[in-house]
Amino acid sequence: MADPMEVKTLPIENVTLNQLSELQNLLHECLLCSKDEDTIELLRKCALFVENSAITTITQPLVLLLEKICDYAIVPPFVNRDYFSYEKSDFGSYSETTPYVLIFFNSFFHNFKTNCDTSSTEENLWMLAKLIFKLVIVVGGNVNCPLWSSNECAKLSSQLMDTLMSTLKCETTWDLLNLKACYLVDKNEKETLVASFVSFSNEHLSSANWQKNPFLSESFSWIIEQITLPYLSSYINQVMAISLSFLDDFQDVNKIRGLRCLMHLISNTSNEELCWYNRADVIYSSLKHQMYVKDASVLQKLFPCLFTILKIVDKSVDLKYHHDLLDELIRDSLSENLLILRRLYISNVCSLIKQVGVSCICHLSRLLKIVEQFLETEDGEDELARLGALQLLRNVILLAWPRISKHSKLILKVVLKLLVDINGKYYYDGKETCAQSQMNDLALDCLRLLIKVCPDTVVCLQHPDMAKGLHHVANILERLKIDAFPTNMT
Repeated sequence: MADPMEVKTLPIENVTLNQLSELQNLLHECLLCSKDEDTIELLRKCALFVENSAITTITQPLVLLLEKICDYAIVPPFVNRDYFSYEKSDFGSYSETTPYVLIFFNSFFHNFKTNCDTSSTEENLWMLAKLIFKLVIVVGGNVNCPLWSSNECAKLSSQLMDTLMSTLKCETTWDLLNLKACYLVDKNEKETLVASFVSFSNEHLSSANWQKNPFLSESFSWIIEQITLPYLSSYINQVMAISLSFLDDFQDVNKIRGLRCLMHLISNTSNEELCWYNRADVIYSSLKHQMYVKDASVLQKLFPCLFTILKIVDKSVDLKYHHDLLDELIRDSLSENLLILRRLYISNVCSLIKQVGVSCICHLSRLLKIVEQFLETEDGEDELARLGALQLLRNVILLAWPRISKHSKLILKVVLKLLVDINGKYYYDGKETCAQSQMNDLALDCLRLLIKVCPDTVVCLQHPDMAKGLHHVANILERLKIDAFPTNMT
């Protein structure tokens, strides 16, 4: 099959300029094709015709044909399907046909912008309103390269959106979405284009049937992400309802889509609006319920969203919600064996204790248990879990320093044990890896903080028996410059 990006280099004979009837015949012939190969070839010819023609006006029959051509790039709902786990094979040849549809419309609107009579532009755009509405949905459904799409479709979708924005004299995607519907959709409507789309989505993505429409679901998530503060507030209920439906699905791809929408919603609406009608509490409960998921891609999106809504929900002095969540996160960290999840958990424990502040003292023993457990186990060349544990230890010492003295011996033990472990391993090689260097720096940083908080640590490090077991790291400990530290905390 030919490369769709080569469409401009293909010859076409007997191109007749300014004859819309010829274009209509080509489009009509394309719609009558039963084979994908024939459809693609005719779409190529249509694109070439438009490329070499000058479209000066638009007729209603042509518009109807263009809308039907656009449907070739829209995956219809799976109405009669009983299960909703999709594979690439479920979407047939859409990934092959869509690029040619996008190329055709890109050429068409370039031609329209260049040659259409400016005095009739608004009337022509009104005639093309439904087509533009559909094309925005097509772009949203392909730009993130889902199952029915490809990298090529994603690139061409972005190009088509740029062309539409240029044709409609819009500087940003939001400017296009915010155009009045009376200009694009219906002369009697006063809504914006995005308001019409949200209403359309609310009807077709209800809790009962959104799973049958994966294409519109993907398009919805992309279009919603283009709406920013303060405009998103007008659609908060609709966006929240559909996003929570995505989140509650059993498939990770839908969970991630729901998390994307919710994070955007939380970031682009005011805290007060989220608190009205307990919206924030509903979102928090739904997000917290997803902590049982053990897929790294879902958790990467979940925790930032969860921590953001937590700041809005938990206004109490005792930070009850924060402590409940931290307690659950610590429990998951201590019981997890998969390295990729351990890395995720440790980094998010670090983030959460920063929100909790000094009250993380309530969890001090268990936090230090995480540090000890994680520092004992290697986790690959990057050593992300160990680095995360050292960062956690550093934050714990900084935040909970009034209680650290009771745990100073344990902290000193695990840090020195780590130093001996990582430096003894490379003692005879004479080579220091990037991860080893970072761990050495963080470990020494923790020791410096510990010495400031607990001056007695200096006495332990200077004990003669200590030197016998630390000969591998003597040169590293020299960087502490113990004699330069004061004997009491400043």
